Amino acid sequence: MTGYDCPACGGQRAIHAFLHGDISKALHYNLFLIVSLPYFFGVLYTTISKSKVSTILYKYIQHKYTILGYATLFIIWWIARNYFGI
Repeated sequence: MTGYDCPACGGQRAIHAFLHGDISKALHYNLFLIVSLPYFFGVLYTTISKSKVSTILYKYIQHKYTILGYATLFIIWWIARNYFGI
């Protein structure tokens, strides 16, 4: 509608390429999404699991400053991909 890419544009293609083992193509489609996968899995693990390790990791992975930092990087990615054509 505006002609700008949203931060998640190419996300489905990136995940598809990643799951098929084509990492370079996945990074080309949406670099930030692929780089964010370890954080997403960490959030998922600390939310679902009730182990001692997940309880310790929860304090760091889901800390308010970690979430704020991720949100800040997300907005920077949004601006950079439109300004620099990434």
